[in-house]
Amino acid sequence: VSQLDIAMIPISQEKQDNIRSLTLQGFSIRKIAQRIGISRTTVSNYQKAMKDRPEKASGGRPPAFSEADCRVIARRIGTGEYHNATHAADLLAKEGKKTSPQTVRNLLKKREFKARPKPKALPPKVLKRKLQ
Repeated sequence: VSQLDIAMIPISQEKQDNIRSLTLQGFSIRKIAQRIGISRTTVSNYQKAMKDRPEKASGGRPPAFSEADCRVIARRIGTGEYHNATHAADLLAKEGKKTSPQTVRNLLKKREFKARPKPKALPPKVLKRKLQ
């Protein structure tokens, strides 16, 4: 006997079957509780005890790129084929994968790419000497 079984308020087998049926149909805890006439907590506890309960949808916006696309973009940035995020977004648009430069930046940030600092300009005297 699990700890959950001890803590739950016993309800009729018919109500338990209704909870199982409505859960598998995709109804929310609130809707199930309203239909059966029991508390949301009781519905939640019985759902937790279910062995065959469905997976919850993760929600949110789907990713712009697959994991394989992310690897390709990161590799092309690393090899210098793409110079920066804007350049990458432009070339990806030509390949049919329209995206914004910010999306590419976010992808690179997630993969822990670091921006290389721009080298300081040489003083005019040194520049003149180098060009001679």
